[in-house]
Amino acid sequence: MQTHQLFLELKKYLTPYTEEFEIESKLFICHFLNWESNTFVSHLTEEIPEKLYKKIKSAVKTRVLENIPLAYIFKKWPFRKNIYATMPGVLIPRADTEHLVEKAIELIRQKNITTIYEIGYGSGIISIEIAKEFPNCTIIGWDISKDAFKLANTNLKKLILNKIDKLHPSLSNTIIPKFFQTDFFKICDDYPFNFSNTLFISNPPYIKTDTIKTLAPQVILWEPIEALDGGESGIEFYKKFLSWHSDKSNQGSNTKGYILFEIGYDQQKQMEKLSETYNLTLSITKDLQNHPRVCLFSN
Repeated sequence: MQTHQLFLELKKYLTPYTEEFEIESKLFICHFLNWESNTFVSHLTEEIPEKLYKKIKSAVKTRVLENIPLAYIFKKWPFRKNIYATMPGVLIPRADTEHLVEKAIELIRQKNITTIYEIGYGSGIISIEIAKEFPNCTIIGWDISKDAFKLANTNLKKLILNKIDKLHPSLSNTIIPKFFQTDFFKICDDYPFNFSNTLFISNPPYIKTDTIKTLAPQVILWEPIEALDGGESGIEFYKKFLSWHSDKSNQGSNTKGYILFEIGYDQQKQMEKLSETYNLTLSITKDLQNHPRVCLFSN
């Protein structure tokens, strides 16, 4: 069977189950044949070995019958210009979060920020992307999930440590993010935070509890609900964090600090109210669909 024939077969099979049947068909073939997606057209007349044909068909069947996301089938997913390892139980990297990372990089460069704290690092994409841009920054992250701790360190080793070991062995223990597996709010009162010239960053859970049940089956069945469920209002994390930050940062110096959050498309007004409550300056960055996506608080 040639590539274009398999492509048509997969599209027909996937059409009733996903609106992205064409994209998924292409991704399945490219993944199992180890092809770059942008070279797919050049392989259309190539013969697919019978063994690989059966393997691809089996994976597509599993995708449909178990509603398993592609990122978990492939065990990897792209984010910005890198490929990250993925696993069930840890949130899949999403394009929306690229806006958060881009804003963080812009802010760190503009303000010469030297310390970054991440709450809820998941697969480690935010801290790792920042570390690759600013290897001299101190970056520390916390996540309650054991799976996230394991996966983030896997990605850290793959994308940073292995390269450092090869190019600069003497630096392998210094210029890397440090991930801890613990509940941030259980340690935050005792941890010696630096609030001067510091960035706190998070892609927290921000979907209302009542909305969770309307999500796609592949999300509900496979991704960690605790990383999505933002409580009754959708902004429980934001309120809890800003209340803590306001109390702690006001105990020290009044030097400038920054907080970056990813937010839901309909949460701008709630962020405006929070900025008023805690006397913070607020800036909102919109995504490519012109929806509010990144929220910057500063004092």
